Amino acid sequence: MAPQDSAGRISKQSFIVSISVLLVPAILGVLARLFIRLRIQRQRPSTDDWLLVIALGFLLASIIIMYREVVDRMYLVFALGQGMTDVAIPSDIVQVSYKFHLWSDVCLLISWCAFSAVKLSFLFFFRKLIERMRAWQLYWWAILIYTIAVLIYGSLIFFVSCPYFFDPRENTCATGSNKQVIVAESIALAVLDTVGDLLILVIPINVIWKVRVRWPQKVLLTCSLCLTVIMIALSIVRVCGLVAGDMVDTIWETYWQFLSAEVGVFLAAAVSFRSLFVAHNKSYAPNYSIKKFLQQSFRSPQKRDPLTLSDSWLEMPGSDMEALSGTVHATAGKNGITRGEQRGADLEAN
Repeated sequence: MAPQDSAGRISKQSFIVSISVLLVPAILGVLARLFIRLRIQRQRPSTDDWLLVIALGFLLASIIIMYREVVDRMYLVFALGQGMTDVAIPSDIVQVSYKFHLWSDVCLLISWCAFSAVKLSFLFFFRKLIERMRAWQLYWWAILIYTIAVLIYGSLIFFVSCPYFFDPRENTCATGSNKQVIVAESIALAVLDTVGDLLILVIPINVIWKVRVRWPQKVLLTCSLCLTVIMIALSIVRVCGLVAGDMVDTIWETYWQFLSAEVGVFLAAAVSFRSLFVAHNKSYAPNYSIKKFLQQSFRSPQKRDPLTLSDSWLEMPGSDMEALSGTVHATAGKNGITRGEQRGADLEAN
């Protein structure tokens, strides 16, 4: 291992291993979600599914670029910036620094697009909860515009904060007054991103709390839906450790940016909790048979028995959130009918 591989607070080996390991569940999660959509539900992917696939595509592209063009140059440039004396300086160190700056910005931009696509996937996922609520639809559109605006701002700051490409002035971006500009813009982006996440969380929290289930189940469902809280925490960690000593820690920034994108893709794909909504909508106890589910999943459509399929523990509604949305609207309708019947009974009694 080269001396520069241990530069920074995250070693090169830890960087590569952890990013590679977390990529696996992200890929498997997306594949599992598509399998459920196409094989179990027998439906075409919806908007949130496509956004998740796009997020995974951006994530894979950014990781490939990071492995091929960024990681080696990043540790070398950072080690030299920290003044490590036992690092072998290549003869083309100037070109190495120039290429690192360019490819690092490209890599961070693509990973930010993956992170933003995850947020849009969550937003479209929760839209199904409010499809019949006019006021909440307007709120949803406002949040969509805000999220796109933050996406554009986050895409620009990677280039605006240090616009010197193949220019010696790029060496001053991570230190001095330019460092404060990068830190300030990163903090502003983290704040805007966190506000957007909190605004998105208002939708599931508001709707779930209106569903008539027991309080422990409400807490469980809320925790399942509010997975963006983890993404908020990762963004805060990234910004808090952005500066190391007297310079911007590019290793720290890149690592937590990738970590947030990978965790976000996995969490967006982890939607198995929706089977809980189906269970609450049924008037009978479902038959939780994993063996039956596996047999029915790989059976051809002509041989599947629709009568027994409804008993599967992974039976899905027409859309991911249709069951919960239907529960909310059915509850409201039921309350309206009950009040109407009560008024009729009162008139008959008089």
